[in-house]
Amino acid sequence: MRPENEIAERLRAARPRVQASAPPFTAVLARVENGDTAGPRALRPRRLALLVALVALAVAASAWGASQLLTGSIVSTGFPPVSPIVGAGAPLPSSSTVLGLRVPDPVGGLPWGMRVVRTTRGEACLQVGRVLDGKVGVLGTGYAFHHDGLFHTLSPEDALVGALQCVHVDAHGHVLDTQGPLTASADGLSLVESMSERVHCDLPDQHDWGFRCPASQLRLMAFGALGPDAKSLRVRFQGHSFAVKPYGPDGVYLLVFKAPKGTNVGPYFGAPAPNPATMTVTFENGSSCPLPSINDPLLCQPEGIDYSSGPTITASAVASPIHASYSTDVSGGQPPDVVTGPGSSASAPARQGHGPGLVIAFTARVGIRGPVSTYGVEIHRPVVPECFGEGTLQANTTSPTLSPGQRTGFVIRLQAACHGRYSGRVFYFSIKPNSEPAGEERLINEMSARLVKPALHLPPPGVTVGYFTVEIPFTGAHDGPAEVSPRVTVTSSSARLARHQG
Repeated sequence: MRPENEIAERLRAARPRVQASAPPFTAVLARVENGDTAGPRALRPRRLALLVALVALAVAASAWGASQLLTGSIVSTGFPPVSPIVGAGAPLPSSSTVLGLRVPDPVGGLPWGMRVVRTTRGEACLQVGRVLDGKVGVLGTGYAFHHDGLFHTLSPEDALVGALQCVHVDAHGHVLDTQGPLTASADGLSLVESMSERVHCDLPDQHDWGFRCPASQLRLMAFGALGPDAKSLRVRFQGHSFAVKPYGPDGVYLLVFKAPKGTNVGPYFGAPAPNPATMTVTFENGSSCPLPSINDPLLCQPEGIDYSSGPTITASAVASPIHASYSTDVSGGQPPDVVTGPGSSASAPARQGHGPGLVIAFTARVGIRGPVSTYGVEIHRPVVPECFGEGTLQANTTSPTLSPGQRTGFVIRLQAACHGRYSGRVFYFSIKPNSEPAGEERLINEMSARLVKPALHLPPPGVTVGYFTVEIPFTGAHDGPAEVSPRVTVTSSSARLARHQG
């Protein structure tokens, strides 16, 4: 080791780690001279001048190395840009700052950190990586980024790709989410949502690239957010027990260990790590529960989290006239899901370009703020031999963010030969937020399950906004345009609702 590097390493080793004022500079120099001895001694002026010069060289070399790391490219998600009104939404600028929490890597190098990326649609996504100059990112080591040795900054948008680490915030904006213990790569790339598109070594449960990560490049990690009332987190790992105080108003925690022996041996798909870390969270009121099973009500009732859905949405609150029409030439739109019988469903073939379809429009009297509520459409039609499927059609997309009073609707693609009377309704549907991974899949699944009510004996989904009826004429051809304009009946939702409930 070169003299200036050795002195720099000894200075870092001598750096105090207590939360107190720094010792005199002469005391630090004395510790460099005497190894671990704490007592300062006088230094000859010539030796002191030489030491200061070498320290200056070491600091300059370190700064040069940091600047080299900063030349790495920003990690690109490789996916279309996020939208503030659909899906998980877009990151709020106020949440792009990396938290002050720093956790040293057990082998050395840059520390680990995290941020809580909040979105325009009421979700929060945990983003973890190595930290340099207040930025969170990944390292170009091993196969990552062609082993360029650089630091690659993560954008907040990358936390939203796939939304696997996103959860719904509670009624007061608090976050409850637990991840791990899990095996991750030391470069941090395995924690990036879009990592599957990048060359990397395989973790114990993977065989994407045909090269298993060396054991030295594996870490055992756990991270999460426990809400504002989390008081402490007790961790037990490899015979040791210690407590961690959750950080900040979201009660976040981040643990990083060397991967236990046995993590990277055995079958190619890997073997479970022996004696994994266990964690128990204690809340301000004295209650406690194990992690990561915090979303299991039989094991834990988290304190300080309020997943109430607000006031109940009634039919009178959402009622609005529905304007439905049939067009022989619509562009875009979605093919519907086709429910072919109790308990089963099939999707109609997707159509490209232009073709016939239903255009349904209405005014959304109740707004949509995120992927826990949506407007849906349920359509019934007669069974005709020329059409694919039978029974009930439903829209299979969720609503974007809508303001109360905003105009919206559906465009539903149909087959040209699907004629007859179509009757249906538009409804508002919502689910209660919880600590499970956020996204629209649960919303769609619960809405779809209620559309097959003959099998599951469930009530129709949602609260009815209004009803409509459309007559689609028979054209005599499977693919040609309709020759006669259809008769469209638009019925006020309030009148139809009164008859329906009476």
